[in-house]
Amino acid sequence: MRIVKELGLLGPRDRLTADVAKALFQRFEEPLSDGDISIIARLTHLDDEALRVMAPKVTFLGQAQDFWLSTVYGPADDARKDAFLRELSLSAPPPNDPWLINGDFNLIYESRDNSNINLNRRTALFRFENFWPSFPCFHATVERAWKRTERSSCPFQRLATKMARTARELKKWSKSFFSQARLHFHVAAEIVLRLDVAQERRRLSDAEQALRKLLKLRLLGLAALERARRRQASRLIWLRLGDAGTKFFHAKATSRKRKNFIQCLRVGGDLLTVHEHKEEAIHNHFKLSMGSRIERSLQVDWSIFNLPSVQNRGLDNPFSQEEVWEAIKASPAEKAPGPDGFSGTFYRACWHIIKEDIMATFTSFDNLSRGDFAKLNTTLIILLPKKDGASTIQDYRPISLIHSVAKLISKVLSRRLSVVISTIISPAQSAFLRSKSTQDSFLYVQNIVRSLHRKKQPALLLKIDIAKAFDSVSWEYLLEVMQQLRFPARWRDWVSMLLCTASSAVLLNGATGCYFTHQRGLRQGDSLSPLLFIIAIDTLHRLLQKATELQAIAPLPGRGIPLRVSLYADDAVIFANPAAEEITALMAILHDFGRASGLLINPSKSTAAPIRCDGVDLHHILTAFGGKVVAFPLTYLGLPITLSRLKLVHIQFILDRIRARLAGWKGKLLNIAGRRVLVRNVLSALPTFALSVLRAPRNFFEEIDRARRRFLWAQEDGELGGGKSKVNWPTVCSPLENGGLGILDLNRFSRALRLRWLWLQWTSNDRPWQGRNLPCDEVDRELFTASTTVTLGNGATASFWHCSWTGSGSLKTLFPSLFKHSRRKQRSVRDALRNNTWVADLAHGSNSHLWEDAIRLHRWLQDRDLQPQAESADTITWNLEASQTYSARSAYNAQFQGRLTSDFNKLIWRTWAPPRLKIFGWLVLRNRLWCNDRLQRRGWPNGYFCQLCLRNLETSVHLFWECPMMLQIWTYAASRAGCASLSPSLWATKAGSAEKITAMIGAAQPLQRKATKTMIILMLWEIWKHRNDCTFTGKQAHIHDVQCAITRTVELWRQAGAFFLEHPFWDPP
Repeated sequence: MRIVKELGLLGPRDRLTADVAKALFQRFEEPLSDGDISIIARLTHLDDEALRVMAPKVTFLGQAQDFWLSTVYGPADDARKDAFLRELSLSAPPPNDPWLINGDFNLIYESRDNSNINLNRRTALFRFENFWPSFPCFHATVERAWKRTERSSCPFQRLATKMARTARELKKWSKSFFSQARLHFHVAAEIVLRLDVAQERRRLSDAEQALRKLLKLRLLGLAALERARRRQASRLIWLRLGDAGTKFFHAKATSRKRKNFIQCLRVGGDLLTVHEHKEEAIHNHFKLSMGSRIERSLQVDWSIFNLPSVQNRGLDNPFSQEEVWEAIKASPAEKAPGPDGFSGTFYRACWHIIKEDIMATFTSFDNLSRGDFAKLNTTLIILLPKKDGASTIQDYRPISLIHSVAKLISKVLSRRLSVVISTIISPAQSAFLRSKSTQDSFLYVQNIVRSLHRKKQPALLLKIDIAKAFDSVSWEYLLEVMQQLRFPARWRDWVSMLLCTASSAVLLNGATGCYFTHQRGLRQGDSLSPLLFIIAIDTLHRLLQKATELQAIAPLPGRGIPLRVSLYADDAVIFANPAAEEITALMAILHDFGRASGLLINPSKSTAAPIRCDGVDLHHILTAFGGKVVAFPLTYLGLPITLSRLKLVHIQFILDRIRARLAGWKGKLLNIAGRRVLVRNVLSALPTFALSVLRAPRNFFEEIDRARRRFLWAQEDGELGGGKSKVNWPTVCSPLENGGLGILDLNRFSRALRLRWLWLQWTSNDRPWQGRNLPCDEVDRELFTASTTVTLGNGATASFWHCSWTGSGSLKTLFPSLFKHSRRKQRSVRDALRNNTWVADLAHGSNSHLWEDAIRLHRWLQDRDLQPQAESADTITWNLEASQTYSARSAYNAQFQGRLTSDFNKLIWRTWAPPRLKIFGWLVLRNRLWCNDRLQRRGWPNGYFCQLCLRNLETSVHLFWECPMMLQIWTYAASRAGCASLSPSLWATKAGSAEKITAMIGAAQPLQRKATKTMIILMLWEIWKHRNDCTFTGKQAHIHDVQCAITRTVELWRQAGAFFLEHPFWDPP
């Protein structure tokens, strides 16, 4: 090949390039097989003698020097790479001739040769796709692989083999079923596009219409498939598939991978960038912390404690199939899988196939037959950055992705333990207990700090950091604690078997490292680990309590401080007196506890906050502490502890977190339904933890609402004004029953959450904060009183003035003047009625009306004979729930009582329409679409006339109900069988959209009303789409186009699940 004008490469199955090649080169032949690369050129002269098998000799026009050209496509199989390189070396030209080699070698020389963060160094791990069970042949594939004969007699080995075999078969099935999905999607889209273009010029034939209909359905299915795959990769389990497009899920998954990718690590003074070096450093780190055993240098003298005994409510009972199935249903279905690749969805979908082998494994585990259980107890450790710019291993949080079988066993055990663990855990601990919450610890610490500050009593708050808490728990210590707490021996053996057979490997940037066997610690990500950890650390409270009793450390100043330590898992707060001797003794106790349990404190991360310590030499006092001295406010459990009233600056971090979640690209890639879900489920949930225990200032709610409103209506930062929000925010934040979108009103919701403390004050006497201030204002208490009824017992708990113990409301409401003049407004009923003490509490004066009211109240009480009963306690019931128990939902909805209810809920929300079309219907009913009349009122550009009839001003009522063209659509729809209720004659005299839709639904048969409502929304949507096409693209209005669109959409909705949706339209001619 002497002279070449054009030179190119053609890859395998590159159809677009092939078509171009056919057009340019008449002799181009097809087809190409996998792995082929062809050289295509336009020749002016061919020298046959210069053409060799692999390396033609090339001379470019106008250049004298020629060279040899070899185009290669290396094998992907590692076993064939050596032979490929030998063959390439044999085809080398003479030594002095230039040689150009191009193509794909399928080889990696160094990691920096490829900057792709998804560089695949090993065979990709199997990952079960949660959408697989909905496709044909899935269950048959699983059953065929699972039921194959397995000779092993060990249940563990048999199950491991079956799971591995099923994973291989599912990979093959997935590859054959889904590998060409993207190619098919683009081919189908191209054909549909060409048919649409042709339809603009001529009428399609029957065969072409049938093909287009078939491909359109195929496109929707393929798009849904790709969207489901991207959703699982994005880990956005709160967002439904229909609420966001594939681009959003893809962008989220890409962002998550980019954030979690570890580019480099700083170990000591070295910066590691090579993958192998990073992998080795991380492996050594975790092997040292979890894979090495440290001998205990101290033992705990358990005889000094009066330890409780665990109530053995079936802790060591044999496992039943019902119990395992309940654990499967209670487990998250879409969480990231472990080394085996199977998620909870697999167990739910294939339980009828796999349950026998699963139960055989549980039986073998019950019998403590270790066998090959280690194969089912493996873990992948992934590292998630704790902060931006993470550079060291300590800047990452290790999360264990546990083998699904070991995770299921742990789930069953944790469900058993969670029922009885509250009986053996001290009040100082509030983590992972059903009867307690995180806010209990925070509220207790906040009250103690403010009480000491208010009383001007010097004290120290020590915030203790435990180094590698979960990773460093001594197994011997843990089993010893459980033995002292009278756990059954079989239970302890089960826990021991789970711990000592565990092994882990680090999953770094998609590559699995070497496994190491655990010698200590608890895996983060195991449902049993948190419960075992709080059992282990609870001894610290008992040690401090005993030290106070033995006067090794002095009691705290003042009265009413029952606990000097507050624990939430590994977050510990200890109150101490500002004395050097006490700090030294306290640190000795902590140090000895760490030597006995493995839970050593980290002084460099521990802090001390002084309370009223003016004039105290803190430097001398805290010499033994070793931590930093900080001032209030300080953060505990993610919330600010302040000495005075909460300010916006103290919770600014919550606003920053919300704004960070509202990245601009999210609003652009989500439709209105997706944005509503994000606002409801994510943005409204972020501040919930804080709002339940803090009384936030009003401007805090205003800032959050501004961010939520902007995101919901897809507004940029500079577009907040000018009336561009389609509906005012108070209406949007109303419940669906009141005509809103159901987005939480955070101010009202925070009030509903705070009522929980008033309820617990009555129903839970073991809370450490009992008898102290609650984060509730007067409005909260009035709402609580109106929502509850107190049944009088001994009268010791019920408030004389505040509680509804009379059956007619609170006395505070019935006799406001008496309440105003009472000097003891917090008296209980028992104390107030004893010798009519409530009368003596009234302020003296000559107000005759006051004493008239007092006499009236006295007679009123005598007439009802309301006297305390000494043998029973006061009880309270919640009036807003059938269960008579407090719920935040009912407390929230109660604040909307008295508002007008709306028919929007039954008109649009209870239909088969997709969520975004339901919101469109909501805007139609509220007359909040941007029709020309509303644009004109705001002085914005508009076309004035209706774009369909070009006769009248375009309003929402005219466009959908009065336009002559649209009336024909409704008339045609009504003429079809089953759709007579859509006739304009039924609703022409009605005033607004809601009245017209109500008339149509009322005229339909009861069994057809849901279909009728769905059909109405569909028609409104297609009319609006056609209007937009005419307005923004200049398309001519045509009834035929609307009919075609409605017909196609009806058919698609029916296939998507709206099975009873009537088809009122004929196939358009």
